Amino acid sequence: MGWQNSHLHSFARSGQTHWTSRPRWVMDIPDEGIDEYRGELPETEATLGTLLEHPGDQATYLYDFGDDWEHLLTALESPDGGASAVADLTSPVLTDGAGVCPPEDVGGIPGYDELLEHVAALERGEPLEEWPEQVVRWAFGTLDVPEIRAALTFDLAEYQAQVATVGQPQPAVHPVLAEILSELPGVGPGSLRRMVQAAALGSDAPLTVEDADRLTENLRWFLDLVGHEGLALTSAGYLRPAVVQQVSQQLRLDREWIGSMNREDQTPGVAHFRGLAGSLGLIRKTKGRLLMTKVGATLRADSVRLLAHIADRMPIGRDDFGRQASLLVVLDLLGGQSSRSATMARCAAILHARGWRAGREPVSEWHVLESTRQTIAFLERCGCLREGPRGHRWSPTIAGTGFLRRVLRGESIPL
Repeated sequence: MGWQNSHLHSFARSGQTHWTSRPRWVMDIPDEGIDEYRGELPETEATLGTLLEHPGDQATYLYDFGDDWEHLLTALESPDGGASAVADLTSPVLTDGAGVCPPEDVGGIPGYDELLEHVAALERGEPLEEWPEQVVRWAFGTLDVPEIRAALTFDLAEYQAQVATVGQPQPAVHPVLAEILSELPGVGPGSLRRMVQAAALGSDAPLTVEDADRLTENLRWFLDLVGHEGLALTSAGYLRPAVVQQVSQQLRLDREWIGSMNREDQTPGVAHFRGLAGSLGLIRKTKGRLLMTKVGATLRADSVRLLAHIADRMPIGRDDFGRQASLLVVLDLLGGQSSRSATMARCAAILHARGWRAGREPVSEWHVLESTRQTIAFLERCGCLREGPRGHRWSPTIAGTGFLRRVLRGESIPL
């Protein structure tokens, strides 16, 4: 949780109600004159010391002009005991706290109280009706009571670590990720900057030829299978049963899927892997056959150049939503998250805060998963995730970590 900078906010010196206080320092003042902004000042022209000049001074911070979350700020004393309360403070320090920040768009205090009532019902073992269940899933990404209770528990050390990242230099990141960071610096159960810090984007070992071989092995095998003559498809445009079985065997899908695995439309692992190869521009479908593209034919015997090509094509996604979701999923994976569902929930919260919606519904874990199917296929089928007893664990390999850090930094792979 945490305010995600997705709504208007303003600052004011205390003494009156926030709405009647003048001057107020606000974000995003329109260029054209609007009455409601008359007398307002841009927040970029003020510091905390502008509002709190001396010990005992108070100010208010109002977030979300609909939910109206009003915060009281009080200057207790200067850290060095001097007369100025915060004018000389260059970075924030968290000394203590209690409670956690409510979710975005929860409906203000009444809506948050109602959400907590739903959580209390879950703790009592009472079943929730459809709408309350959706609200709890939207807010926490789960109905698991221990997970929800952990999200509602104030952890001083964790929040101190998050606050400590404020003002620190940001590592170089992919332009799309940099844009999200500039808009939502404090999003999610852990701040977005904390996610970047946890991913350790500035530290990795050089990628070796052996790493490139390992990360591209299955794609090169598939390109060899397609060959110069291509593969005949069924009348519905799917891979033929014998080919589906070959691909399933190569990808070792028997560890995670049941059935005969001879129909592409009933074997998601094969369908998503073929979709990945298409999204990377390595294969194409024409006149009932699956063929290599010129790029695929050129790169299938050169693992290093193929890996460089993949890096240049990432993030994978059909649209802006999918590309943003893909980068966030990779970022959260590298941050050491042990649960795929937790990653999807965290990314859904970030994308929702950025303004994305699924029609009239909030972005859910399912929307993130569906939009990142081919990215997940790359992680699973191209050596980026560690092997587990039944498929893959949500934990990156050493080679995968090195490659994905370069993707998140927006770097090309040196040839």
